[in-house]
Amino acid sequence: MWNKWDKEDWQPSREKFPNGFDVIVDYANENGVELGLWFNPSSDTEYETWKQDADIIVNLHKTYGVRYFIFK
Repeated sequence: MWNKWDKEDWQPSREKFPNGFDVIVDYANENGVELGLWFNPSSDTEYETWKQDADIIVNLHKTYGVRYFIFK
């Protein structure tokens, strides 16, 4: 079950994006597409790590321009 995250868990896969995720970000920007992600907050300890989850989301926004998040 997905119920605890670390910041590293939300780094783009080098296997799936061998040329880096910036290629996707650049393509989206050039074509007027705003990026979004599904995000399941860490529920392992009754959402005690909410600040870490918030940092992950802010980092994804700052690093890749992700503007929309869908939360479970």
